[in-house]
Amino acid sequence: MRVTFVLPFPHWTGGVRVVYEYTRRLRARGHRVRVVCPFVPFRFRPGPGPWSELRPWLRSLLRNARFGARPPRNPVAWQIEMVPWIADRFMPDAAAVVATAWPTAIAVARLAARKGAGVYLVQHRELDSGPAPVVDATYRLPLFRVAGSHFTANVLQRELGVTVEAVVPNGVDTAFWGGAPADERAGVLTVLIPGERKGAGDAVDALERIRRARPDLTIRAFGHPRALSRRPAFLNFVSTPSDDELRDLYTRAEVFLYASRFEGFGLPPLEAMAAGCVVVSTRVGEVPEFVEHGVCGELVEPRDVEGMARAVLGLLQDPARLKRMGLVAAQRALARDWEIATTAFEGALGRAVEGAAGG
Repeated sequence: MRVTFVLPFPHWTGGVRVVYEYTRRLRARGHRVRVVCPFVPFRFRPGPGPWSELRPWLRSLLRNARFGARPPRNPVAWQIEMVPWIADRFMPDAAAVVATAWPTAIAVARLAARKGAGVYLVQHRELDSGPAPVVDATYRLPLFRVAGSHFTANVLQRELGVTVEAVVPNGVDTAFWGGAPADERAGVLTVLIPGERKGAGDAVDALERIRRARPDLTIRAFGHPRALSRRPAFLNFVSTPSDDELRDLYTRAEVFLYASRFEGFGLPPLEAMAAGCVVVSTRVGEVPEFVEHGVCGELVEPRDVEGMARAVLGLLQDPARLKRMGLVAAQRALARDWEIATTAFEGALGRAVEGAAGG
């Protein structure tokens, strides 16, 4: 099957990682897969004035001019193609063409039928990156909708009355993340990502409470350096780690704290579980589907900083239980392996192609 994925940009994000995983696995199964992104950027966040909207667009344009489809820290073997913009004249003919974000859905819906059956891989309701009327209208476009989590499918149905055609939860590369078990674990790890909805401030508030109770505890964090205006001195911070570096962080930690306030899925907790790390997470996205409270991790409500601190400290007080939960976490992650997700996504693509041919 010939498949084209349309990315909004080539730089590395959680959603782009999902496309990367599907791409390399579908190629390994014999499918002819191409991944394209536009040189002329999409416009995401309208600001209060023309200049506030233009500045991020110009930055993206200059980044594309400088790096093309190979910005820093992307897997170099991935083969992303940069086309001038998403239009029939620049797009290959295919059996299916997959939109991966709301601006790409608008572009894909306009393509000729020979470019492929239109598929929309929806990771979450993207109100954080565009005006609600425009974003929500994309979920009603005549595309075959595939939700990346049960949570996202439920949000679209409950809040917009939109039913998806398939639910294919994202996966995790268990061979990679579980491929380097640690001899000894110590301390707490968290992730700090820019944006209020990602809960970086909540994570630090919880860690400060944990630090007061356990001043000897090793506390590490990874993520983007602009996630916080201030970082406590006790925090050992690793900026934008590579996958190998991140796996090392997961395998060295006893507990992974995930304080996000909103997610469509929530990949980092699943990666941590695959590495045998016990997770304390907020109840966001797909996380409650794979973290069983009290069995392989602990769940608290978003913004509940006191609850996060209590859960982490409670786990650290019982090393034997913590070790047992880590073993269960790694086993539970196996049921979410990317190969399982790829088989389901492959089936969804086949249904989309069949439906387009029959319609």
